[in-house]
Amino acid sequence: MKKLREEIRSLEAMYPSDEEDVASCSLRMEEELAELRRNTVRMKVLLYGMLQHMSQAV
Repeated sequence: MKKLREEIRSLEAMYPSDEEDVASCSLRMEEELAELRRNTVRMKVLLYGMLQHMSQAV
């Protein structure tokens, strides 16, 4: 039972408790998603460049 209470407390600490926290958390998640999209584009460009380089070497 004590372990369950500790788990509940840790989960409550992880998740926002009011709307302001929810808004800031949502904004942070949107920023992280935008960064992931930029990184995905960069990776595609790098992979395309590597494929072009490899096809010229053959």
